[in-house]
Amino acid sequence: MNDQDTEVATIPLDLGGFLEYLRLGGYAPRTVDEYRKDLTRLAGGAAGAGAAGAGAAGAGAAGAGTSIRREAVDALLAADGPGAARGRYALRTYRAWAEGVGLVARGSLSLRRPPKPRATPGERRALRRHRGRFLTEVEVRRFCDALNRTERDPCRHAAMSLMAACGLRVAEAVALPRGVAVELARRGAVVITGKGGHERAISAPDKWVVDSLRRAIGVAGWDTLGDGVAPRTARLGPVAKAKRQTEVLRRLAREVGRAAGLPGLVHPHDLRRTFGQYIWEQTGDLRTAQIALGHASSETTLLYTHAAPGVVARVVAGRFATGGAAGGAGK
Repeated sequence: MNDQDTEVATIPLDLGGFLEYLRLGGYAPRTVDEYRKDLTRLAGGAAGAGAAGAGAAGAGAAGAGTSIRREAVDALLAADGPGAARGRYALRTYRAWAEGVGLVARGSLSLRRPPKPRATPGERRALRRHRGRFLTEVEVRRFCDALNRTERDPCRHAAMSLMAACGLRVAEAVALPRGVAVELARRGAVVITGKGGHERAISAPDKWVVDSLRRAIGVAGWDTLGDGVAPRTARLGPVAKAKRQTEVLRRLAREVGRAAGLPGLVHPHDLRRTFGQYIWEQTGDLRTAQIALGHASSETTLLYTHAAPGVVARVVAGRFATGGAAGGAGK
C-alpha cells in the first residue's frame, strides 16, 4: 500500500450504499446494524466514539455526502478494547468496498496501527530460558499497584487480577464465562471447571478484584473473558484465538513487571506459582495447596512450592530455643 497520500483530511462516507451492499451480500440484519452503528460513531468524530446509543439516533445524518475525519480514524487505530476492534474491522470492510466502487482511491487510506513495544532480543532469549519464579509478597503488591496504574483495558485488567489473586491459569482466566464472572463479582466465590475437567472453588479476596470484574462485565461483546482480552474477528479460529489471548497477557505481564520495577521478566504463570507458594506457607498443608491450585496430583503441587530461606532460618533457629536438648547435653 502506498503511503504517499495517506494523510487525507476526510474520508467520504456513503453509508446507504455500503449497507445495501452488505444486505445484498447476505449479511445478517444484526451484523448490518452493528456496521451502521460503528461507522456512524466514527463519522461523528472522536467525541461520538464513547456514545453507545449514538448510532441509532444519527443513522439518518450519516448518509451519502458525509465524511469521516482523519483524526477520528487515528484515534480509533490507537484505541484498545473490544469496541475499538469492532470499529477497526468495520472501517477495513468499508475501505475495501469504497475502493472497489471508486469512492476512495486505492491505497489512499492507511489503517496501520501504531507499533507497540516488542520484547528485545535479550528479553526473548530470557523468555525461552524462563523456568518459573516465585514473587515475594512485596513484589506481588508492587505488581498489582503497577497493574492498577498502567492497564486501562477492563478485560485484561480483570484477567490479570484473577491470576494474581486467585491463582488461575491463563487458559482458565480467558475461558471464564460471563455468567461465572457475574456470580463471582456478586458473591465473592464460585466453582469453576479447570484443566482436566477438575472443579474447584475460587474466591475474590479483595475489593479491587471485585471492582475489576465489575468493570469488565460492563464491557459488551464477550461471552468469555478472553473475547475481551483479544477481541474476536472472523479470521481467527479457536486455536489461533487462544494463542493470541495468551500472547496478549504475556506481553501485559512483562509491561506491568517493568512498570513495577521488578527484576527480570514476569510471566503470567509466575502469579499462579506465587499463589500456590503463599497457600502452602500460610497453611503448611500440601493438600490444601493442591486443592487451591486444582492439581490432580500432589507431585505437581510440589513443583509450585519451595522452602524460602527465611522459613528455614526460623525453623533452625528455634530448634534449640527451649534449651531442651542443648541443656540436657550439658548436664
